[in-house]
Amino acid sequence: MAKKSFSFRYLSVVLVLIVGLISSYVMLKFLQSREKDSMQADFNTLAKERFYSLQKSINGYFEVLNSMGAAFAVSNNQVDKDEFRLIVQYALLRQPDVEVLQWIPRVPSSKRLQFEIAGFQDGFPDLQITERNAQGKIISAVPRKEYFPLYYFEPFYIDYSNQGRPNVGFDYASEPILREAMEKARDNGSIAVTSRVLLSRLIRESTGQHGCAFFLPVYQPEKPHYTLKERRLNLAGFVAGAFNIEKTVEVSLQAFQPAGIDIYLYDETAPPISGQRLLCMHRAPMQKGSSPLLTLQERKAVTSFQWQKSFEVGRRIWSVLCRSNPDFLLTYNRWGPWIAFSTALLFTFLLSGYLFTLLHRTKQVERLVIKRTAELSQEITERKQAEKDVKESEERLKIIMDSVQAAIMVIDAESLKIVDVNPVAVEMIGFPKEQIIGEMCYKFVCPHEKGKCPVIETGKTVDRSEGELLTANGKTIPVIKSVNAIMMKDRRYFVESFMDISERKQLEETLRALSLVDELTGIYNRRGFLTLAERDLKLAKRTNTPRVLLFIDLDQMKSINDTLGHQEGDLALIDTASILKQAFRDSDIIARIGGDEFVVLAAVTEVAERTRDPFKALTSRLKEKVGLHNETENRRFKLSMSLGITHYSPESSCSVDELLSRADSQMYAQKKKLYSP
Repeated sequence: MAKKSFSFRYLSVVLVLIVGLISSYVMLKFLQSREKDSMQADFNTLAKERFYSLQKSINGYFEVLNSMGAAFAVSNNQVDKDEFRLIVQYALLRQPDVEVLQWIPRVPSSKRLQFEIAGFQDGFPDLQITERNAQGKIISAVPRKEYFPLYYFEPFYIDYSNQGRPNVGFDYASEPILREAMEKARDNGSIAVTSRVLLSRLIRESTGQHGCAFFLPVYQPEKPHYTLKERRLNLAGFVAGAFNIEKTVEVSLQAFQPAGIDIYLYDETAPPISGQRLLCMHRAPMQKGSSPLLTLQERKAVTSFQWQKSFEVGRRIWSVLCRSNPDFLLTYNRWGPWIAFSTALLFTFLLSGYLFTLLHRTKQVERLVIKRTAELSQEITERKQAEKDVKESEERLKIIMDSVQAAIMVIDAESLKIVDVNPVAVEMIGFPKEQIIGEMCYKFVCPHEKGKCPVIETGKTVDRSEGELLTANGKTIPVIKSVNAIMMKDRRYFVESFMDISERKQLEETLRALSLVDELTGIYNRRGFLTLAERDLKLAKRTNTPRVLLFIDLDQMKSINDTLGHQEGDLALIDTASILKQAFRDSDIIARIGGDEFVVLAAVTEVAERTRDPFKALTSRLKEKVGLHNETENRRFKLSMSLGITHYSPESSCSVDELLSRADSQMYAQKKKLYSP
């Protein structure tokens, strides 16, 4: 009986062990399936982030090209070499990864010689329209109906080696790939992108890397381009650029930590047999601690994850394919199911051992003591390691602060006093480090916001906001700053970094002035007038105040230029602007919108002008100023103006363009009546 009882107990323990093993194996497979589903979802999220980052980078290039096209449109395509360089410099501030930006005019065959002579006068002494022959050498372009020669480009270089790289005058339409994209852009009126090309055929580059060129059509000013025929007939040229595909992908992925994801970029529009479909293949770098000792099952599971999405790029369809590689496992705790499986096995064996050793309590207690001792030893080891990590982290923070190029200031979150600064901050502020530490942070950074702390008030990180820095000599300089809250030794601190942006502010002010003011007369240009006039009409509606628009054309301007010279013509334009500023109030909007055309948008505010005819009051005052100028100024010409006047009522919905059209029609009617035989 005793032997049978022992055999029954042994069989019970074996059954418990078998059930535990089976349950543990089923749990392992379930957790592995859940983990794989979770990894697939996370992989899709990471892939989408990289896709939208790449798409944003490419859209940034198109925004640069559109801004350049807008600049050409505002200037009626009259952009010289220096203005082009200034436009490009401003554009590259927003998108520095563009390899080159170009202006490519359209030159009919009949104007080829005239174009080459104009290029000589514009500072290109050896300018001629060229193309690339079958051997890849640059030669003079053969006769054809029209040319699209490279004229302005930045960064600027000249290839004296004749290695087949395009210079000023190179006919882009002679290259089939470039011509195809240019024709798409011209016919559709929007940006078009080429298929993959060697960058050495577009820019001064010899590493054999590939890229794409993109073109935006620019049409002749005041010419229609609504139909295909009109767009082909009235094309003025292209603003163009090029970007390095591999560099674009690299830059768009810089913000992401390595996650074991390989990126493949395809051009779905390219023919499958041309070898042009694969634009770029980006292999994720190996992570620190990555191990090649992955099981075959793990490698198969990782490489099975992929995600693909297509998007339109300049009249072409591109697609992004994301694939995982073995390093993708390193971002996850792949041992989780195995740990759970091991835990279940341990529980099974412990339970079986407990049943086997029920009569041996002492040995079981000893095992528990040994286990607890090991856990305490591990806890002590981990605590020491944590203290070591904290010390190393503080040392690394000190090294980073002293080596970065931005100014950094560490501030106590409770007292708002400065506790540390790096050498760059000391140099910008101008005081010794000992005098800076202990002072309130707002004594130097944003002194006009004394006592205000955006991190404390909003509870959010202030990232790349603009402010001011008060220096030792009492001057303030503009800075861009970032503030982040950190914890060190159970105490909260703010890490504030800032950089000097004085040069950027000066450049923005220069560009803003150039875009709104007429350079010759000092009054507003067409763009400035349209911008201010739209705001003024909205104000007129709110305040129920009428407006009067005068359209002024300077008579005999062509005769002055032809008989007395353009210098006298410029003087006539300057005198006209001066008379208008004398005849009208400072609050009135005065602008030169064309060669000899001026406009004035005046508010009718005085009671006297509201009760009588405001047209008569304004024209009488203007004629009086013109007559006084002709009598008192010793000029070789007499000024005469033709006027067109229209009224704007706050109750109407008339736009600025409609007001200009009405006043222009009245002005020409007056001119026709005055000069008709």
